[in-house]
Amino acid sequence: MSPPYPTSTYDDRSFDAADDEGRPTFREAAWGTGCVMGMWALGYCLPNALNTLRPCTMAWAASWEASLPYFGWMVIPYLSMNVLYALAPFYCGTRAELRTLVRRLAAVISVAAFFFVLYPTRLPESKPDPVTALDRLFYRLLNLDFPNNCFPSLHVAFAIILASVYMRPFVGWRRWGVGSWFALIALSTVLARQHFVLDASAGVLLGWGGCRWIRLSAAATSEEGPILLPFESYRAARDQRLADAVQFAGNDDGYSRAA
Repeated sequence: MSPPYPTSTYDDRSFDAADDEGRPTFREAAWGTGCVMGMWALGYCLPNALNTLRPCTMAWAASWEASLPYFGWMVIPYLSMNVLYALAPFYCGTRAELRTLVRRLAAVISVAAFFFVLYPTRLPESKPDPVTALDRLFYRLLNLDFPNNCFPSLHVAFAIILASVYMRPFVGWRRWGVGSWFALIALSTVLARQHFVLDASAGVLLGWGGCRWIRLSAAATSEEGPILLPFESYRAARDQRLADAVQFAGNDDGYSRAA
């Protein structure tokens, strides 16, 4: 006789499959933040220090990019990446998600560092004079920024990877809202004159490739299941609920006949 409660045998390597691991502790999340910040220091700061010791005048820009508008308010989403990057490990729902996030960031930083050393590029020189207080603040912060390491844009690659984490719990307009903010972060790299279009395009490919590659690697070598891209996690959760409903209906029907 079938039990009078639903049992699911649906096996999908999604976030739901990793929920049994539990949420990371504060110490584990802090360790994750330390790891990602350390990787950024090694993969971004060290190549820049190396590039300051040699001529670095390469700038891959099209002539029409000089006519692109400059939006001062774009500095807000641009600078918000620093906070979102540091807090992302604390937002992970499971330990599997935390590990996958660290792996993804390590992968894209490693690839980007290779290009930073092989093809050192510089920031765009054409920036408008500061007009508002926000512009002046942004320019002061830029004095602390590094002039090299433009191709590929890690800002854009990070935006894609972190979007898969921050968008995960939401559906509907909330998901679109979170995704729109990360899209603004990616656009701000060009419209705030921090990258050229080619840099941002390479960042898109790097971030997307990191998500796809680590997803397949985790699924093949781990029992926990990978982090999925936003639309994939939503689809997997929907399929899980449908399978549970079908299983519950079958078990309930069998129990009624047995009774």
